[in-house]
Amino acid sequence: MSPSLLRMLRVMSTTVAILFALVVAGALAVGVQQFDHHQMPKQTACGKRLDAVFANGADSLLESVLLERLLEHRDTCVGDAAFVDQTALQARWAEWSVPYRILEECLAR
Repeated sequence: MSPSLLRMLRVMSTTVAILFALVVAGALAVGVQQFDHHQMPKQTACGKRLDAVFANGADSLLESVLLERLLEHRDTCVGDAAFVDQTALQARWAEWSVPYRILEECLAR
């Protein structure tokens, strides 16, 4: 081979190696993103109800109003861990028995 062709191949091999590394890194990033997407748990019906309770300006409402909204779904969502957690978080110290009663109902089922 001629020396000029060898020189051109050396220069191109560096460029091709960099492009190949970028393609491999991009493929790995897409693969990891798809893997993470499949690992996300599906939202339950109670999760949708929780989202509805805390939507539309819930940050300006009193805790007792939010707790009342949560307790509307008590019979259907008492077995859902996220519902029990949110109910326990919303219960104030004056209403400390509410989350314990809900936990007892969960254990009884």
